[in-house]
Amino acid sequence: MKSNPFLSKIMVALLVVSWAPGTLGSLTSAAGLDQPDTGTIATIPADPITNSLQPSNVSVPVSEQPTAAAATYLTSSLPTLPPAVVTPPTNTTRETAIEIKPDTPIESYLPPSSSDGHGNYSGGALYYKVTLTERQKMTFMMLMPPGINYHMFMESTAGFRSSGPYQQLNYVGGPGTYYLEVTEGGTPGSLTVPFNLRLVLSPKIDNYEQYSDDSFVTEVYDWGPTRHTIDNPFDEDWKALNIPENGKLTLSLDNPSNSKGVYKAELYDQNSRLIGTVYQNAPKTFDIPMNGYYTRVYSAKGSYDPDVYYTLSLDFKTPPKPVCDWDEGDVWVCTWPK
Repeated sequence: MKSNPFLSKIMVALLVVSWAPGTLGSLTSAAGLDQPDTGTIATIPADPITNSLQPSNVSVPVSEQPTAAAATYLTSSLPTLPPAVVTPPTNTTRETAIEIKPDTPIESYLPPSSSDGHGNYSGGALYYKVTLTERQKMTFMMLMPPGINYHMFMESTAGFRSSGPYQQLNYVGGPGTYYLEVTEGGTPGSLTVPFNLRLVLSPKIDNYEQYSDDSFVTEVYDWGPTRHTIDNPFDEDWKALNIPENGKLTLSLDNPSNSKGVYKAELYDQNSRLIGTVYQNAPKTFDIPMNGYYTRVYSAKGSYDPDVYYTLSLDFKTPPKPVCDWDEGDVWVCTWPK
């Protein structure tokens, strides 16, 4: 059948796919785990003056893509259509907070804030509550379509990664009721474009996460192996490291739980640009300049094992340097190490 150009122009370009439990991965790798790349060295070009990474040679960061491929937003050019008629939500105070259940996605709209001209504001925030009967980690994943950038808060903890199409918040709490606040962030609220929110509870968490997580980076490398667990499909373990000079960095992700958990690690620069990916049990070496970096370990297919620890190891080597000294004839001589 011949296509109609006019109808093509008015097709709705924003596609919201409902959540599928237990699925994790970026938009570019949602179909499955890529084959491990072994034995290769990824060279990161550096500017000869600033010694910084060149953005044109680095791929689009996965950190700016949803790790939850279960809900994907796709857009090309948004058509000009009449806005949908939406009844404003009523959970705009702690007293009217909606109870959010684990693994039960919520779709809602955030009313834009407004002022009555006398310093009184309304809208711009929604409230949800969670009741725990035992100590657990709460992981909230909020997916936002293009053009939307909201924030999340629980107690004194703020969500992170608000620059991309999803934001995540982790909070460890004991028995009691906790309140989550969704607010305007980089963009005002919208009654025409929805956001999606999901809660996952983790009853088993290692010592690395036995506290309220108020930052996405919760540990700095001491250059020894680190051992942690992945406790839910959205769990992300971030670390910070500093490379003191140009050299070769080898990352190894050893995971003995191949049958239940499939993990991968990613290396980022200080600007959250993805440098490369390391699959479990397949070490990879990166040729990088001195700078600060981050690593992220998470489930590659939504499968995880909260009972078995993985080990992330780093090995950094600098290029050989000549050894120079005066010889017996007072001649400055430099020799390369064998």
